[in-house]
Amino acid sequence: MTAKGPKRPGLLRRPAFIFNVALIAFFVVFLITALSYSRTVGIVPILVATLGLILSAVSLAGEAFPELGRRLEAGYLTTMEAPAGRNTEETLLGDSVKDLAIFLGWAFGSFVVILLFGFLIGTPVSVFVYAKWGRKISWAKSFLMALGIYVFTHLVLAKAMGLILFRGILFGALIT
Repeated sequence: MTAKGPKRPGLLRRPAFIFNVALIAFFVVFLITALSYSRTVGIVPILVATLGLILSAVSLAGEAFPELGRRLEAGYLTTMEAPAGRNTEETLLGDSVKDLAIFLGWAFGSFVVILLFGFLIGTPVSVFVYAKWGRKISWAKSFLMALGIYVFTHLVLAKAMGLILFRGILFGALIT
């Protein structure tokens, strides 16, 4: 027991840490393999591997350095503990149905926004709305996240890889 609560086991004894290390290894191999594909075939595997690698690295950093995880507001990526007086298993199972419904609602909303406004505009808007109101992250951090997604999508996918991104129902009719 420490001043901040119960002592946590060493990093190598934490299942979340080991799992994140395994995920990073998987995504590195996956990315290396995907880079050998042709440009048109490899875009989805490269995108999935890159995003998975980034999320796994953030999760690993949040697990290894809990204070950093709280500062990055990445606490949802670290190990969850039950509130006092409740069983961990009950908490996780009871909340999982609610969390799944919320996730599906956000995913459907993002799909509709991307369908209407296109990939280049809909993705950053969806990220901003989710970060600001779904995760209650500050305006500045939410805006920076959305801006980062836009820059990545525009520079990497549209410019560097030469992909023609879905323009959306509204903008597809306006832009020919």
